[in-house]
Amino acid sequence: GDSDATVTMIEFSDYQCPVCQRFHEEIFKPLKAKYIDTGEMKFVYRDLPLTSIHPNAYPAALAAECVKDQGGDSMYYKMHENIFASALTEEMTSESLRKSAGRSGANLSEFDSCVASDKFKDEIAKDTQDATDIGFRGTPGFLINGYMMDGLYGLEAYEQVIDKALAE
Repeated sequence: GDSDATVTMIEFSDYQCPVCQRFHEEIFKPLKAKYIDTGEMKFVYRDLPLTSIHPNAYPAALAAECVKDQGGDSMYYKMHENIFASALTEEMTSESLRKSAGRSGANLSEFDSCVASDKFKDEIAKDTQDATDIGFRGTPGFLINGYMMDGLYGLEAYEQVIDKALAE
């Protein structure tokens, strides 16, 4: 979204979380059309891989960050879309993540090196620590201009919080 947008929505999420996938498929797309595409809101995705119950969440977060390293936000969000889309139809494996990276436009040789070096370990750890410090214990978790929404809500609940933030 627009870096000067009035509202910032931060999502702490886990690529292997079925509730996070549901948010992405059912809620995010209408919010994007209504608020992000119009320049009123920017969206920030931060990693909170719950590895104790989702062992492939960390590799997915790392894969997304490695793609972002090559192509910035636009390529990152293509990867984001590809991970969630493939997670609905296939098991999340290193090979499926690599295929998602290729579909996102990543140079696979650079991608493989980035993943092998665990280049974004500290960044993912910082996201996780920040989520814990804020008080999130599960995924998804949202901050909308500082207002905390822990868990999944209906579209209208997000719209109410965003509209209130826009009016302030």
